[in-house]
Amino acid sequence: MIESTEFFRGTLTERRRDMLVANTRTKRAGTVDDAADLVGFLAGPGTGHLTGQAIHLNGGAHLGR
Repeated sequence: MIESTEFFRGTLTERRRDMLVANTRTKRAGTVDDAADLVGFLAGPGTGHLTGQAIHLNGGAHLGR
């Protein structure tokens, strides 16, 4: 869950938000800056050999395989 976006279109209740945050390993909601930092990393020179990845930006709520 990334807060400060229109994803939930005003339908996210406080109870649902608390549950989503509790399910993360970081115990916090994601931010737009978290997403921007990931994009910056992926666009950087250190990822020149990275291909075909699914990256889960969710604070550990869902772990990849």
